[in-house]
Formats: sequence, structure tokens, C-alpha cells
Amino acid sequence: MLNLYDYLEKTKLAKFAGEYRASFDRAPAATGHHHNFTGGLILHTAEILEIMLRLAKFLPYNNVGYSKPDFTEEEIVVSAYLHDFAKIVTYVEDAKDAWRWNDIELPAEVWTLNELAKAGISLSENELNALLYAEGGWSDFKEFVKNMKPLAVVLHMADMWSAKVLYFTEEVSCPACGAEMRKRQSGTNVFYGCSRYPNCTGTKNVDDIEKERGALREKIKKYKHIYLGE
Repeated sequence: MLNLYDYLEKTKLAKFAGEYRASFDRAPAATGHHHNFTGGLILHTAEILEIMLRLAKFLPYNNVGYSKPDFTEEEIVVSAYLHDFAKIVTYVEDAKDAWRWNDIELPAEVWTLNELAKAGISLSENELNALLYAEGGWSDFKEFVKNMKPLAVVLHMADMWSAKVLYFTEEVSCPACGAEMRKRQSGTNVFYGCSRYPNCTGTKNVDDIEKERGALREKIKKYKHIYLGE
């Protein structure tokens, strides 16, 4: 995995990211969905940056009216870092590794822009477009963003990809329909079966699920060693 801060060091956010590093490195990306653990935000962001750098080379820009990418590597790094930046204040740690949602007065993207303004940092048109769309399409300011620029498209694709790669939950989703699965037993055979049975007969092997979870825990452990020194 790439080191996010090596890339940030080359951008206008170098000092800004350093000042917020303690909070950013510890925050989760969610409390009930993907990367929902202490340090999930930095891991999610690093994954997004890595995916964006790869996608940027292959996106068919001609399909959206561009002959080539109209954004720079710095804009990729900036948009990846800022897309969920407000989560350092929208999640609060009540006790060690116990996070909860915290309502803030401003919309997330406005809070982020306000922090940037206080630091004297302005965004390019591409970066601003990507930040406003990064709120998942439900941004309060989407009406002012008439067109989703290629950078925003790449960011959104990377965000969705990373979210699917690391969805850490005890729930098991059915491979056939996506519904929640339940542990079942038939004789001596223990397995996960779809909660929609008999309408859906999807199953998963218990050993396979534990293997997937084990690999995920190792990935998280490796990340925490890199960024948190744990």
C-alpha cells in the first residue's frame, strides 16, 4: 500500500495535512459500514488514492467529451484526501475505539472548505467539483455543480471500489441476492444460508467466511502498524 503522506508532501496540502494528521489517522470512515474501525479513514483514503492513480490512466475520457485527462496528479491527491476529510469531526471517540456520529452545524463539504480557507488554501475547479460530488451525490450544493468532471468520476469510482473491498462487518451478505445471511445447520454441516430462503437458496461456507475475515484482519493489522505504530 502506498503512503498517503508521501504524496501529500508534494502538494499544497502538505502543511495542512500535517496539522490534522493525529485526528485524520485515528478517525474511522464510518461506524456501521466500510472501514468502520479506528484508523479506517486513512486506510480508506490511501486505497482511494491508489485506485485513482490507476483508474486515471484508463478512463475512456472520450465518452464524456474529453480527449485526455484534464486533471493533474496533484488534483488527484488533493481530492482523495479531502473527500471524507470532515469525518475527523463528524465522528467522536467516547472511549477507546468506541465511535459515534456527531452532528455538526455546517454541511461536511462546507466545513472542509472553511478549514481550507482559514489555512489560506484555495481549490482548483476540478478539486472543488470533485469535493462537492464526493458527498455521494446528495451534497447540499449539487445544484451548483452542473457537470461531473472526469476527476469527480474517477474519485467516485475509487470511493465505491474501496468501500466494497473493505466492508468490515459481522453480517454476511448472500452471494446470490445480497440479503443478510444466517448461520444454519443441516445434520453436522454448518453453513450460512440466505435469510430469504426459500425464495433464495444462496449459501456460503463457514470456513470460507472465516478465511476472508482473517485476511481482512491481517490487512487492518498491517495498516495500523504503518500508520498508528500499533
